[in-house]
Amino acid sequence: LRLMLNLSFDTETRSKLVQDGVIAKLVDLLKKPQFRHVCLKLLYHISMDDKCKSMFTYTDCIPMVINMVMNFPEHTVEKTLIALAINLSNNPRNAEIMGQGESLNTLLSRLFQTKDPLLAKMLRNISQHDGEIKNKFAEFVSDIAALARQTEDPNLLVELLGILGNMTLTDIPFAQILTDYDMVNFLHKHLSPGASEDDIVLELVIFIGTCIQDPRCAPIFANSQLVSALYDLMADKQEDDEIVLQITYTLYRCLQHECTRVILLEQTQVVSYFVDLLYDKNAEIRKMADQTLDLVMEFDEEWATQIRLRKFQIYNAEWATQIRLRKFQIYNAEWATQIRLR
Repeated sequence: LRLMLNLSFDTETRSKLVQDGVIAKLVDLLKKPQFRHVCLKLLYHISMDDKCKSMFTYTDCIPMVINMVMNFPEHTVEKTLIALAINLSNNPRNAEIMGQGESLNTLLSRLFQTKDPLLAKMLRNISQHDGEIKNKFAEFVSDIAALARQTEDPNLLVELLGILGNMTLTDIPFAQILTDYDMVNFLHKHLSPGASEDDIVLELVIFIGTCIQDPRCAPIFANSQLVSALYDLMADKQEDDEIVLQITYTLYRCLQHECTRVILLEQTQVVSYFVDLLYDKNAEIRKMADQTLDLVMEFDEEWATQIRLRKFQIYNAEWATQIRLRKFQIYNAEWATQIRLR
């Protein structure tokens, strides 16, 4: 087993071991305590390959791993064990198995007791998958928000915010949660310049975008400085494509509600900023900015006229550039032909 472990660091060898059916054999050995530690490391190496994650679905590995996580005797789960669980939870079917019965309740109860960041990471992965498994998180959203509000551990906070951001369910009372746990001040504090690391900022923005899908949250945000803070943040993080994309999406959501739309269109220069994003090198950002401007045009005819003009100028400039490039290519081709004929 130790020899196999050393060999498994090589991707090609690891692939060959999988082809020879090593997963099922290792899972059988996992039942024997004397082999468990090495087997967990081997299974962890195998689980790093996305194409192998689904192969665990048809073994006893997932129920065994979750049982070991739930009943781990120490305060935090052993690193290799939880790392394997984290990798496996990225697969939708595996995540579904992990949450069967009372398992999800037990895992969340353990999280609330231990505040283990890696356990939270596994649960965040599980929560990203649509279907019944996501619905099971609904009754715990308030408790997760409360823990996020209380913790001072940034590693735990980023995972808890990730879970909250994944809760794209229509029946979660986000407005009540924002009020009960004073989440608006919490969000504003962490979004202040330099207050949080970028990974936390990203999850905060995603969480706001999830909340704003509930129309009852819009007045809460409108009565705070949060909408303007998001606009300011976009300029501050303009070099981070992922954050800019998520802020653009969240502001798109804000524009769908009148009270937050008024703030954005009358108190910020957000429309001009979105027009500038049409020139961004990132195709996803350009696409999201374009959709957001289309939404503005639906609600504000004055802005619509200016946006149409700017879009025409941009597309016309792109067309002119393509024409010049095509002429240059034709010229070069003709010149090369004349050279050969000489």
